[in-house]
Amino acid sequence: MPETDADRSPESARYYQAKSQTKAPKLVVFLIDESRSMLEPSGGVPKKDLVDKHVNQTLRLLGTLCSKDDGSLADRMYAAALGYGGKDKAHPEIVSLFDRTSDQFDQADPVLSISQIFDLEARPEDLVDGTRQFIQSRADGWTPMGAAVKRTGTVIHNFVAQQLATTKDGREDRRFPLPAPVILNVTDGRPTDDDLTPTPVEHWAQRLSTGDCYPTSPEGGPVRLIDGPPLLINIGTPEGDDPRLDALLFPTEAELPPAGESMEGDGVRRLWRLASPMHPNLVATAVQKGLLPQGSTHHGRRLYASTRAAGAGEGGPGSAGQPGPGGAGNWSILERIFEWGSVNKDQPH
Repeated sequence: MPETDADRSPESARYYQAKSQTKAPKLVVFLIDESRSMLEPSGGVPKKDLVDKHVNQTLRLLGTLCSKDDGSLADRMYAAALGYGGKDKAHPEIVSLFDRTSDQFDQADPVLSISQIFDLEARPEDLVDGTRQFIQSRADGWTPMGAAVKRTGTVIHNFVAQQLATTKDGREDRRFPLPAPVILNVTDGRPTDDDLTPTPVEHWAQRLSTGDCYPTSPEGGPVRLIDGPPLLINIGTPEGDDPRLDALLFPTEAELPPAGESMEGDGVRRLWRLASPMHPNLVATAVQKGLLPQGSTHHGRRLYASTRAAGAGEGGPGSAGQPGPGGAGNWSILERIFEWGSVNKDQPH
């Protein structure tokens, strides 16, 4: 997936700088791999539980950032949490992780505002050590990533259409530009639905990265948001013992293993290609969060990372994180990337 013309257009100078606010909220979509292999332990803990932990922490952070003085929540943020899996390879399951049942939640529209998320009735199993858990993923099936990314495009299309429906003439209010949606895709495998759809996951990821998933504008053709196309951030959990796969944070292609050298390396290369290109306006905040070293540029980088990435240790930005005992890896990178992708730079951390 080469960089798009939009990445080099004059309009792109304004990309990824919009502030989320109630008149122009930001949408974050968590895509969680629910294949059977997510049950495999990392440091004695199932990978799915580690992913859930950091998604829940991020949602609590977003609630804190949207809190008002009276204790209520300002709906500056909206989120969807979609698990993708299913035991029947020919019939993938893409379900909301906020509520798998239909008594509280309509699976047809998985997007909730931050206040709606916090207002969901907590079940006994949603409280772990007294802390509310908003999602609990499963791990029993295949990896229908193509279907998941396609569904995400529909979710974004509908969300943007709903937001523009509240504006004059259905056009974006330039005083309150709508922040570009962010997709955070966490997976430990390869797509298993390439042979089940007319077009593989690359087609649907391209529609995200170019903004072709946005609704049709009054002039025809997809809407072009002032803040740019959606951002697809892929976070892999590569297996094997290749140390080159442990130190990948928004890398260039030169940092990846050579093509054809190993199955794990080729899987990482594919996730890297699927991810959105790093935009110049994202570099400063990535450096600030310790996700890129000082002096980095956007050239050739894509928004792919490994959960075992070095330099992203539990000690905080810039610490020399290394894989822990038993291959535990460095799962704290999830929370830091989630926060970086979800929170605007002009909001308090």
